[in-house]
Amino acid sequence: MNDPLAAAQLLSTASDLRTSHIDLVIDSVLTSPSQLDRLYEQHIGFICGFNTDENICESAVDSLAPQLSSDGPDTFLAEYGVQAKTLKTFWPHRDKETHNPENGPLNFHVYLDPLRAACEKEILLKRLREIKDKLEEKVVLKDSDKGLVKRFFIKDKQGWRYSPEKWKEEDLTFGLQVLASNKEVSDGKALDLYLQPLLSKII
Repeated sequence: MNDPLAAAQLLSTASDLRTSHIDLVIDSVLTSPSQLDRLYEQHIGFICGFNTDENICESAVDSLAPQLSSDGPDTFLAEYGVQAKTLKTFWPHRDKETHNPENGPLNFHVYLDPLRAACEKEILLKRLREIKDKLEEKVVLKDSDKGLVKRFFIKDKQGWRYSPEKWKEEDLTFGLQVLASNKEVSDGKALDLYLQPLLSKII
């Protein structure tokens, strides 16, 4: 389910159901704090995807990405060709009936795909090379190029120059995927469920 409005309707409908029958919602758009609150309030289990730059999963990415890039066979999921680790934390919310504050389990599953990382890196390096040439030739940049200039270049007295330091910060994010769940599932099982043909399902 890629429609946020439809996802919101799902949560609204679920509040009118006996939610004990709903064990798992898999969705790539149920990622706002308010939507997560409702999932916890209604005691609905979930697995959902996050962008790696979202604030909610920032600490998990910062903590696990450096480890994944140097990990060996213990964290390798052979069936998917990725390294995987989980960061366990909690999500503060209020119980729907008692209104008491509670902390629900929240697990961030972070995956590193080396092949995808290499492809993403190659594509970005080609674009940065083109932008660097344009800057040196003083060619007018496209709006999409300007965003990359701010991310990877520094301006000094001589003009814009590429920043290796900024590249190092970005280098750890290539090939990453983040899933979040409030169920005790393994990294492999979480990814397997998420990659099912239907992106949103009730089990």
